[in-house]
Amino acid sequence: MRRGWRIRRWPGGRGARDRVARRRLAAAALVALAAASAAADLRHPGRGRETVAVAARDLAAGHRVAAGDVAARGIPPDVVPEAALAGPAAAVGRTLAGPVTAGEVLTEARFTGTRLAELLTGRDDAAIVAVTPGDAGLLPALAVGDAVDVLAAGASGAATPVARGARVVRVDPEGAVLLAADPAAAAAVAAAGLAAPLTLVFAGAAPPPGGAGR
Repeated sequence: MRRGWRIRRWPGGRGARDRVARRRLAAAALVALAAASAAADLRHPGRGRETVAVAARDLAAGHRVAAGDVAARGIPPDVVPEAALAGPAAAVGRTLAGPVTAGEVLTEARFTGTRLAELLTGRDDAAIVAVTPGDAGLLPALAVGDAVDVLAAGASGAATPVARGARVVRVDPEGAVLLAADPAAAAAVAAAGLAAPLTLVFAGAAPPPGGAGR
């Protein structure tokens, strides 16, 4: 008996076959897209990164930044510190409030000026006042961001608080301390310093790195 050809049907009929074909086409398209994306990343390694300014070498507090002191670096956006400088040009000519290490991302909190005062105090009207304490014993222990109370000697010889919780902006090697405070407190400190020696009392450590701007 002659046997005829048996036609093998696709399970589920033509509709199932079409669905499988579409899936295969979609998978092939995804593979091609991934390959194109990888090739683009090889051609443009900086894509998906944000340019920031970093210290090219160790720099001391009070240093005025020159072009050779900073470099540009691309880092993932999700690890860029708040208030980071967008490039080397934003750092050149500015004075460091504290020491920085090579490779460190430079932020506004690293430089003296009103922006640092705002970051440390949380006030956009913060003022900076210079104090030369009568007793310099505390100065070596102070760091940028530390909180200090400012006391003045009263008529009776007792210490009178002039300002509380002022933030250290910079400690000058010559003995002066720049403090950030609200305008009224800064004015009171400046006036008190004209009449009597001032004393600084440590009131709190600086926030963790990056905390000043958050």
